Amino acid sequence: GSQMIKELNDLLILASKRDGIDWTREYEIDDVKEKWGYLHWYASVPSCIYDEYTAWENKYETLSYNTCIECGAPADGHTTGWIVPVCSQCAKKHGWTLSQKKTGLEP
Repeated sequence: GSQMIKELNDLLILASKRDGIDWTREYEIDDVKEKWGYLHWYASVPSCIYDEYTAWENKYETLSYNTCIECGAPADGHTTGWIVPVCSQCAKKHGWTLSQKKTGLEP
């Protein structure tokens, strides 16, 4: 979490230098949630850093999709029903059924 926020702050500082607007004060997060097994982040993005921001966002979406939501280990699959990434140990511990090997946001 802290690395993610540091990288976001660095991007906002870069945007501030490019735009002349203090994006560290202007940037607002509209919503953050887990949906369909990965992080969703909704915010207005300064256009001058759109490509860098998109790469940052994709990095953390992919990381969240491939990380066990319970223990932080690499996920072995996703639960059925409410879709969340979990490792085999946590699935067994909680009695969750894993879907087939995860597909989609591969690192």
